[in-house]
Amino acid sequence: MNDPKSKFIAYSSLLTLLLGILTSIIFYNFYTNTIISSWISYIYLLKPLSLQVMHLEGPFNVWEITIYFVLFLGTVFYLKTKGKENRLLGFVFSVILINNIMLAFFGIFKGVYFSFNPLSGSALETQPTPMISIINVLTPVFYIIMSFLVLKKIRQENERKVAISNKGLQYTVQWQRGFHLLIDGMVIVGVFTNFVLVFSYSLQGNHIFQDYFNNYFGLAIIIVMIRLIFYPVFEFYFGSTPAKFLTESRVVDKHNNQPGFKTIFKRSLYRSIPFDALSFFSKNGWHDSLSETYVIKEETEGIHSKNFLWILAFVVPVVSYNYFMKDAVSDYQYSKYSEKEEGYDEQWYTNSRMNMNTNQLYVVQAIDYAPDNNVLGLKVEEINGDVVKVKEIKLMEGFSNDFWGVKMDYDRKKDTAQVYSISRMSLENIFPQNKIEKLQGTRAQDLFNNGIKYKLNNVYEVNVPYFDFGNTFYDTQQEMQHNSGKIIIGNRGKSGKIVSVKNISGDMIWKDRFPVVFGAAKGNTEMKVILKTNYSAEIKKSTSEITVTDSLNNQQNYILEINEGIFKIYRIK
Repeated sequence: MNDPKSKFIAYSSLLTLLLGILTSIIFYNFYTNTIISSWISYIYLLKPLSLQVMHLEGPFNVWEITIYFVLFLGTVFYLKTKGKENRLLGFVFSVILINNIMLAFFGIFKGVYFSFNPLSGSALETQPTPMISIINVLTPVFYIIMSFLVLKKIRQENERKVAISNKGLQYTVQWQRGFHLLIDGMVIVGVFTNFVLVFSYSLQGNHIFQDYFNNYFGLAIIIVMIRLIFYPVFEFYFGSTPAKFLTESRVVDKHNNQPGFKTIFKRSLYRSIPFDALSFFSKNGWHDSLSETYVIKEETEGIHSKNFLWILAFVVPVVSYNYFMKDAVSDYQYSKYSEKEEGYDEQWYTNSRMNMNTNQLYVVQAIDYAPDNNVLGLKVEEINGDVVKVKEIKLMEGFSNDFWGVKMDYDRKKDTAQVYSISRMSLENIFPQNKIEKLQGTRAQDLFNNGIKYKLNNVYEVNVPYFDFGNTFYDTQQEMQHNSGKIIIGNRGKSGKIVSVKNISGDMIWKDRFPVVFGAAKGNTEMKVILKTNYSAEIKKSTSEITVTDSLNNQQNYILEINEGIFKIYRIK
């Protein structure tokens, strides 16, 4: 493999593979909130592919990784056969070519569109820096030139094989024509879908687009335009589409020569005839016969096609998992985590029911429509045997599940609130035993003997500490970014002290000397409680129990859950 053509193809393949793997690793670290140096983030802009299929986005894009895997096999096969096996490389670089052509078109479109519709306000803050803008322009240009040259050299090599072959002309068989349709269709979806979505989104304020093209007619026009970009680019310049590179097939005219652009354009236009896709069952499809073109086989000198089964061994499990198993696994994990959360809620309800006290505020909701008293806060004022005196606070429905919203309503209305006497048994019976009972309100009680039944939404305690991650989650994330090993919890209630923290599961280490004293919230401003730990992005899951005492030495217990970077805290006692 000493000739310049082969060396260029080999070096281009290795460079593209290296950048593909490197940019995927960088994206994975970014996705998992790992700190990335600014200069490394610039390398990410050199990614060879942007096959963004929204519902499959995650730490890795399944289609991009699939293409990189095919590139890896193609490079190995190409080097092993000393340049004879180039089918996989032809496929990969054709995908890279069309993808970067679309990225370049999209960059031009954005530049023209926003020159007539300039951004303003907060939208300007999200615009890339000049350096990033330059890299975003040069990267697609680099990959377009490189992949174009690689494909031209592969085409020249394949034409040389045909010239020295003594075999007669062979037409591509029907099953391979169907294979071409399937693979090229997948490439078109992967390359063009995101572009079309972003294009439509950018023009959602354009009345011409909305009136004339945002419908089935517009979709048909877009499909025709995509075909008139995709097929002419490949069949005119290289004689093959991405799928045809895999089967070593190419398009010729009736004289077995490379068709001219006019013929290729007509061939591409005829593809839009309804049901043309089914015509591959015959020797020549309609777009073949009408344009007087043929799809022929080229000479194969490289790896036997059975070795390509390694691609299926990789792609089938990965795609199957993402399409069919990923949601099921995610749903199962979510259900197990939900069961855990429900267990904490049940612990809290059980302890609240058994330890009724004058700090409790019950949030109840009428199960039938009660416009004046639909959501109420019942603050326990006095407990005397089977009679409980409560202050009735009318709550704003939108804030009835938020401690601060309930607390603000209580503080504003407590001095003028009306006091009622309620049966203690009714308050105890209102507690649901599980999530279903809570949602359905099966334990609803007629608390005021007025024919209106109320179900329990939540129980809060006022005049005690109240831990939450509402406004401190970002602070904890920032601390983690700086590797400072701190977890910051917001206290929305009164002052107190953390007596102990016990690790239940996970690798969390708590480094404070307890007790840790903290102050009270001031108005709507949380008091930040800072705890020293070994927490970092490597700790994916952890469960800890926090024991707190208030100024009267009353004890509270919380469960701190960390699950894939999400922090939640539950009061259980």
